[in-house]
Amino acid sequence: MSYLLCIDLGTSVCRSVVYDFEFHEVSRAYRDISTSYPRLRWAEQSPEEWWKATVDTVKETMDKGGIDPQDLAGVAVCGQSHGPVLLDENGNALLPCIIWPDLRAIKQSELIETHIGRKTYAYYTAPKLLWIKENYPKVFNEMHKFVLPKDYIRMKLTGRILTDVGDAMGTLMYDRGKGSWDYPLIDFIGVSHDKLPEVKEPDQVIGSVTAEGASETGLREGTPVIAGTGDAYCISIGLGGTIEPRRAAVYLGSAPAIFAPAKDRRFGGFMGPGGQSLGWFRELMSPKGSEIPYEVLDMEAEEVEPGSEGILFLPHLMGERGPSYDPYAKGVVFGLSLHHKRGHIIRAMMEGVAFQLRLILDSIRQSGTMDEISEIVAIGGGAKSFVWRQIIADIFNAPVCLPDREETGTLGLAILLSVGLGICKDICESSKKLGLRVIERIEPRETYHRQYEKMLSLYVKLENALSEFFGTV
Repeated sequence: MSYLLCIDLGTSVCRSVVYDFEFHEVSRAYRDISTSYPRLRWAEQSPEEWWKATVDTVKETMDKGGIDPQDLAGVAVCGQSHGPVLLDENGNALLPCIIWPDLRAIKQSELIETHIGRKTYAYYTAPKLLWIKENYPKVFNEMHKFVLPKDYIRMKLTGRILTDVGDAMGTLMYDRGKGSWDYPLIDFIGVSHDKLPEVKEPDQVIGSVTAEGASETGLREGTPVIAGTGDAYCISIGLGGTIEPRRAAVYLGSAPAIFAPAKDRRFGGFMGPGGQSLGWFRELMSPKGSEIPYEVLDMEAEEVEPGSEGILFLPHLMGERGPSYDPYAKGVVFGLSLHHKRGHIIRAMMEGVAFQLRLILDSIRQSGTMDEISEIVAIGGGAKSFVWRQIIADIFNAPVCLPDREETGTLGLAILLSVGLGICKDICESSKKLGLRVIERIEPRETYHRQYEKMLSLYVKLENALSEFFGTV
């Protein structure tokens, strides 16, 4: 047995990737995940669709790689966090999952914040559960257990209902220091203690693929499965030695983020789902029944001069997480005229995400413990875009490098799996095997950096001027 199967249930894509024991990618497969937005600030997904996408991608990547299920050493799942999946006694989802970008529970988060005396985000699981209790009391009372998205997939594989420490902390209801659920907060929300999932360490083997799971996926019954964890932690692990003094990483995914080095630890800062802006815009612009290729959007954006001829885009399509939390923040396209074309808006969206990430980095800098950045590694689906990488380089005034491995989330998950199976001693040892190599480097352009500095100032002024209106709709 010499292969590792890693499944990543992201916000917009489900991917399955097979690695060998040296963490070389053997094969991969993707399926888009659809999101429903039935009301303002609402975002829901179907757990049943997650499972179908998982089954399809597992079969495809095993087939592509010519992998015999007998040669698979283990399986792991990571994924989006925060969204509660309410299960009945048979493991069926009682409701669509209220996924992490959903902001319907703003009032509930404010109530919890008042109760516990510390900042609470509506993105967290706890406010979402309180909202369900208040609006679907019958379903809430019928709930056997609640889990997080990746837990649902692992349950379908193994029959085990549980979560991991990382996702438990993301609910706001777990005390890592005590190593237990925060029962006073849980009692305030009204969740019965017997409905809480068991909590395991991410790399712990918690069971194996059942006969039913094997029948649906084509995997071998008895294949070990670890607990897994949230995708953000896996991305951080997958970066391995990439984050080092004076080098940061920018993640261009559904929830863009920046991972920056500090003197004693690693900082991470996350946006809201601003990375979905281009996908949303592409869907609006595409003819019915077809989709404009992202490569076309890139070409159109590249034809536009930096600065998008005066257009500024605030990428707050579902509130904002960083550098300041504002669940009422709105997306804004400012400065339009009849002269502008589609490419101007596309480029402005890329620039808006980059501006917001720059503000997150600036807020980390203000802590006084961060090393100065001299190089950035770009990862995530958006990193495929040359023009977006150039925009990042110009706005951050630092070279942007593209690594030879597109996948970082499943790569980090493979490391966790190797540790859980005893193939590697620890995460540090595993990371040494990564050997990430830079395949392309883009230099910043001083002229455009100076231009972007002026635009960043305007971006902040626009944000401040409009912020008082965000909560009015």
